[in-house]
Amino acid sequence: MVKIIHVRKFIPLTVNVGQLTRGVELEVALNRLDDALSKALNELGIAAGDRKIMQIGINVSNVNLGNVGGLLIIAYALVDEHDEAREGGG
Repeated sequence: MVKIIHVRKFIPLTVNVGQLTRGVELEVALNRLDDALSKALNELGIAAGDRKIMQIGINVSNVNLGNVGGLLIIAYALVDEHDEAREGGG
């Protein structure tokens, strides 16, 4: 049986208060993106455990949540749930 596991990360990049908008510099945004991608893939690997990973995907979207804008990262993996059972069932 195949199962999809996922990890979500949000990187805030801008904040709007009234007419004032505050954002981060490009270098800071790129560093945050790099860190978030690394953490998401690491957490995905931990969540998968010893199961066989058949496919990995990453979706990065620009989103606004109220007065905060940023990037939403969704990393997913397609894993084989019965991989452990087949090996143990011998």
